[in-house]
Amino acid sequence: MAALPILLKRWLLFRSYRNVDVHFDGPVRAAGAGALTVAHDRQSELGVEHYVEIALLRHPDAILVLLDADKSCPKTLGPQLLTRARTRVPSGYPIGVVIAKKEYEAWFLAAFASSRFRKALPNLQFTLARRSLPKATKIEEVGDCKKYVANLIGLKKYEATIHQAQLTEILPFTRGMTRRSRSFRKLLKELDSLLVQGRKRRG
Repeated sequence: MAALPILLKRWLLFRSYRNVDVHFDGPVRAAGAGALTVAHDRQSELGVEHYVEIALLRHPDAILVLLDADKSCPKTLGPQLLTRARTRVPSGYPIGVVIAKKEYEAWFLAAFASSRFRKALPNLQFTLARRSLPKATKIEEVGDCKKYVANLIGLKKYEATIHQAQLTEILPFTRGMTRRSRSFRKLLKELDSLLVQGRKRRG
């Protein structure tokens, strides 16, 4: 909830979209990825369709659905959720689905190779436990990214509601990031597309 607006605002600044007036009303929070991926149940208020309907009540120019893959395959789950989400919006409405593999925290692991990211950690009162990941590390295959991140930055316990926002403040938008994380590359591509579509729609 706290990290995503930070991520979007920093991305806009990075892309030099200074002439864009963007308001982030939300995010609309689902009770875990399962609440999005489960079959639509209007009575129980479950399914990606339900959350898209809530988002539409705010009259946004575009909608981004973001969730963790956990054990799911983003290549399969992403298109499925997008197809379902589109049933709740007008034809051509800017809407996208991005699935972090396997967790949002995998993007912090991808960032760890960046010297700028590592140098910023002490300023946030984190202790740098090591200067690099093992060469064989496949970032998007790490099972418990939160625990991995905690060990890297000297935390006894990782608190997503606190540490996600803090680490997002220093998350880099570099080619190295997009090489190391396909899901992060997908995120940046989707954001570009949604902004262009949203501006056209408003115009």
